[in-house]
Amino acid sequence: NEAKGNEKKDEIEPVPSELVGSVIGEVNQNKVDSWRDKGLRVISEGKVAVLLLAGGQGTRLGVSFPKGMYDVGLPSRKTLYQLQAERILKVQELAYKRTGKKGTIRWFF
Repeated sequence: NEAKGNEKKDEIEPVPSELVGSVIGEVNQNKVDSWRDKGLRVISEGKVAVLLLAGGQGTRLGVSFPKGMYDVGLPSRKTLYQLQAERILKVQELAYKRTGKKGTIRWFF
């Protein structure tokens, strides 16, 4: 028997509609633009960091280095770390173009 007040419910209930939202669509474009501007501003101020949880060494792949350095067979031959680094540099560039201030995103592994 379940303790009083801790009975299991047999049915799963949907999430209440007031807790669900989306930014997709023209109706939310002002919000999206505002969030983008704020994000680029704080990047240009150096207030953003990236924490990469890389998943450890590549021993099961048969290599002695981190999995993020493994050649996954992309046509560019870029590693996953390199792709991530390029994305970070690109968003720094976008922040600079938007604000005129050069900020650096710190990258932690």
